[in-house]
Amino acid sequence: MLAAFPAFFAYYAFTFEINPYFLLGLAGLGLTVYGVIIPTEIRDYFGDEAMNVQTMTVRLGLAKASFLSIVLLSFGATLTCLAYFLEFAVNAHVALTVFLLVPVAAVLFVLRQFIMLHSLSKKFAASTESETLKEDLVNLSAHNPLWIMLVTQAYNLIAIVLFISKFVL
Repeated sequence: MLAAFPAFFAYYAFTFEINPYFLLGLAGLGLTVYGVIIPTEIRDYFGDEAMNVQTMTVRLGLAKASFLSIVLLSFGATLTCLAYFLEFAVNAHVALTVFLLVPVAAVLFVLRQFIMLHSLSKKFAASTESETLKEDLVNLSAHNPLWIMLVTQAYNLIAIVLFISKFVL
């Protein structure tokens, strides 16, 4: 909701038309944002579990939570990029779709990190509470602010390209 409401408000501040591409992109943005936030909970998992704080990640477990982050980011990014692609294609600005390589590259990089996080989570679940695996999980998930920044700034770039195209093209 924190991702969707500001974007929805800004959109309707400028127009009252319902654009299906915007709604598709908004759904993708919401899924993406939640997907990149889950590793923040993974970073806090061991402290939350020790204090009996029932976060979604504690309830699901590390492996399921990390897998959920992969699914949400993948599906969200697909919807968002599809929305931008359709918007560019419908407005005959197909050449601008080259800018979609930026969010795709950012998401693929972050997905690779999420897959490593999931792999470590599965190893941890199969182990006997290995301290080394705990440290590896915490250290890897500590990079999550960077991952959030990469994905959101890549999305911002493509949004700026779309915005400028409205005036220039």
